[in-house]
Amino acid sequence: MLFEPTTSLTDLFLSILSFSLGLGMIRRFRDTGARREAFWACGFFALAAATAIGSVIHGYAGFGQFREAVWFSIWVTAAIACGCFLLAAVFAIFAEPKAARLTGPIIVALLALFWQAYIVRDQLAIFQAFCLIPGAVVYGALAWRTGQPRLLAVPAGLAILAAGAALQTLGISFTAVWRFTQNDVFHLAMIAALPWYYAGAAPALLRTHQGGDSQSPRRTPSLPWRQSASATRKSGDL
Repeated sequence: MLFEPTTSLTDLFLSILSFSLGLGMIRRFRDTGARREAFWACGFFALAAATAIGSVIHGYAGFGQFREAVWFSIWVTAAIACGCFLLAAVFAIFAEPKAARLTGPIIVALLALFWQAYIVRDQLAIFQAFCLIPGAVVYGALAWRTGQPRLLAVPAGLAILAAGAALQTLGISFTAVWRFTQNDVFHLAMIAALPWYYAGAAPALLRTHQGGDSQSPRRTPSLPWRQSASATRKSGDL
C-alpha cells in the first residue's frame, strides 16, 4: 500500500513525462547540434530524476535516518533542472560563443544563490523563481522580436506553474475519485505546464542568431534584422 498514493502516482507520471520530453529534446539536439536543446534535455532529465525520487519517497514511508538526505537529493535535482532551463534561455538569446563564455559565471552565481536560498533560508522557491522567470522573459522577448508567437508557450508554461504554486500555497485541494492534496494540485499544474515548455523551445523557429553558426537547422527562417542587414549589403554592392 502506498503511503501517499496520489502524490506518488502524480510524481511518477511527471517523471515519465519529463523523461519523454527529454528524449524528444535529444532528438532535436541531434538535428540542430545547438547547445540550447542540450540544456533543455538536461533540464527535463533532471526533473525526471527529481520526480522519480519524489514518487518513491511519497509512496514508501521508510528510509529512516536517510529520509532527509533523500529529500535533499530531490531539491538538488529540481534546482539543476531550473538552472538548465535558464541556461537554455541564455543560449537561445546569445550566440553560442558568447553564451559559452557566460555559462561558467552563471553556474557560479546559481550555486551561490542555491546556497543562500535553500541551505541558509530553506526557500528553494526563491531559486526556482530566479531561474524560471528570466527564462520566460527571454522567450517572450524573442517571440516579440522574431514574430514567432509559438515561443510564448514558455511564458505560458510558467504562468501555469505559477497558478499551481499559488493554489498549493493557499492549500487548495479537491476530491475526484480520490483526494488530491495541495501538493497533488501543483503536480497537476506541472503536468499541464511541461508540454508548453517543450513546445516553446521551438528549435525550428530559433537559431543562435547573432553568431550565424553552422549548428542551426538548415531551413531556419532568417530573422528580421538579419534580412534588413542582408538587403543593405546587397544595395551597397550595386
